[in-house]
Parts: sequence; C-alpha cells; structure tokens
Amino acid sequence: MVDAFVTDMTAVGPAMILGLYALCVVSGIEMWDVSGGLVAHEQVRAIADAVKRRLDANETVRGMLSPNHRLG
Repeated sequence: MVDAFVTDMTAVGPAMILGLYALCVVSGIEMWDVSGGLVAHEQVRAIADAVKRRLDANETVRGMLSPNHRLG
C-alpha cells in the first residue's frame, strides 16, 4: 500500500506534474516534492492555469481548438 508519492517537481515538466497529481488524487495518495514538501491543490492549480495561458497564447493550438478546424 502506498501513502505518498515523492517527486522532484523541478525535474519534470508541468504536464507531467498535472498528470501525476491527478493520479495521486484519484488514488487517495499524497504527492510530495523533495524540496517543497506536501504539494497543495493551489500549487497544482497555478501550474494548470499557467499551462492554459501558454496554450491559449499559441496560434497553432488556438487554430486546432477552433470550431472550424477539420481533422485530417
């Protein structure tokens, strides 16, 4: 049985942090950072908001998400 997952958040990208945190939440496991301690929901929310801002600012991503975008 696992009670906590420990990672070095400076060694992985934001998408990996978000994915790992989601896995921890649904599994009922705490996520800890080696230098920052327990990872709080607010920290992960700030990372998610930053990623969303970067995606929203990206022309290619905006075009892909537009309702007029056609696959293939």
